[in-house]
Amino acid sequence: MDHNRRPRRSYGRPVATAHDERPPADLFDHVLRVYQASVYCQPLPLFNPATLLNTLPQFPSYLRSAVIALTLRLSKHPAYRVLPEEASSLYTSTSGNVALQKAMQGDACLQVRQTLCLLALGEIMDGSHVQAFTTIGAAVRLEAMKLRTSTAQDDDELRCHWSIRTLDNAFTSTPSHPTIPLPYPSSPERPLPPDIMAATEKDISNRHEIRKGESEVIAHYLQAFQLWSKVAWYFEDMRLGNRESPWLASSRYHQLTADLYQQQADLSYLHLYRNVGFSRQIPDDLRTRQDYWIPWISMQIGAHATPAVLNNPFIQLFVLRSDKGLCQPRSFLQQTVDQALFHSAWVGRLLRECDRLELPIKDPILGQMIAATATIPFLFRFSRDAKVSRRAAVDLETCLDCLAQLARTWPCVAKKHECLLNLQSTVEQDGQLRLQPEALWYLVCGDFLDEPSRSLSEAQIHITTSFIEPVGDTIPEEENELQPDQYDWADYFVDSFMVDNYLVGVEP
Repeated sequence: MDHNRRPRRSYGRPVATAHDERPPADLFDHVLRVYQASVYCQPLPLFNPATLLNTLPQFPSYLRSAVIALTLRLSKHPAYRVLPEEASSLYTSTSGNVALQKAMQGDACLQVRQTLCLLALGEIMDGSHVQAFTTIGAAVRLEAMKLRTSTAQDDDELRCHWSIRTLDNAFTSTPSHPTIPLPYPSSPERPLPPDIMAATEKDISNRHEIRKGESEVIAHYLQAFQLWSKVAWYFEDMRLGNRESPWLASSRYHQLTADLYQQQADLSYLHLYRNVGFSRQIPDDLRTRQDYWIPWISMQIGAHATPAVLNNPFIQLFVLRSDKGLCQPRSFLQQTVDQALFHSAWVGRLLRECDRLELPIKDPILGQMIAATATIPFLFRFSRDAKVSRRAAVDLETCLDCLAQLARTWPCVAKKHECLLNLQSTVEQDGQLRLQPEALWYLVCGDFLDEPSRSLSEAQIHITTSFIEPVGDTIPEEENELQPDQYDWADYFVDSFMVDNYLVGVEP
């Protein structure tokens, strides 16, 4: 390109190019707004939004160019209204040439690793999966080199470490991040709920449960993502033929369930749904405190999507049941169905509240979770229980609407959305649901490098929500007691009761 060529003009006003030595005066403000709304913790906590505006001008030019390139992909700036894609591409090229050369030379400085994170995110956004795989791999190796030579744990270093680890877990087929345990980045303060006195009095007896570090929302959000990646790889191993008896204490399923319980135990009650007043917020307040609400909603969705998918009926009712005639305990099956229904319903509820409160989901890792969770209401639409079927239809539509929005930016999510739409043609015959297993494997495994096979093979699955008999007898009659036939005992045991009532009485 001829760098001496004059910038193109529109309506008599000059238009900036990526090679301008002095960027537009308001460009950094624009970058901060876009970063806060569309990049911060979606999925990476790479920069602290509270300090980014002040530090951005001091970044080396290749890192600053990477930040500008990524934000221009997500929101156009008036100065680049002519050929905005070209401006973003030029910033990316300028940044990538320098950063990748430094990486090849073994330069593991913070700025190079931060730049590689941004370049990888842009490549994922472009659908350039092979390039992203390579870029993430370079960042992982540089991070390993840095950990061998330095024990620095300032907030910027921690943010970069966890960003690399998140990319490696979610978007590569061979996670190889360093296993050296590091602290989590700093977290923003929790906003006071609208009815602070009621919220405080409700759980005042739990104050003794708060321990140092438990109120860090960034830590909880990152933990939720790490646990999700473990479940996704558990399913990938199962798809490759490594099956187990999940009800045994020695199983990976049992260990993952224990990890979920530990995650719940570590979560401070300050961040519980009932105590933050999320549903009572107004959109303007949510936008003002996105530094808290974005990681909070990611943590909440992850905390429900992960156990929902872990207990997916596709695995429990089809994969394991059809594997060499494996006999499964009926009480275990009942537990998995109840958990899948309960947690998938919460994902649907949270997504609808985000839509009502104008807090859009923009995170591709959440897109993976939502796509995998959507397979649960997809299957339970065919339940013979009318209440379960109706709720499943609503939750599936909610998930599809959210994925459709994400698909506009993230090709890896667009593929999963398309796969779910194709599954809609599934038909039920004689109480049996006919489907292509490879499509469901693709949705639940979470690995963006694979696509569902074009195999025409089909399988049958019978969708049921009851595996054990409800208690039918009653206690001995006493005077003035209701007669046994006045009780509807089934209501206390069927899954629809759990979903409908736990949503009111139990909060995440």
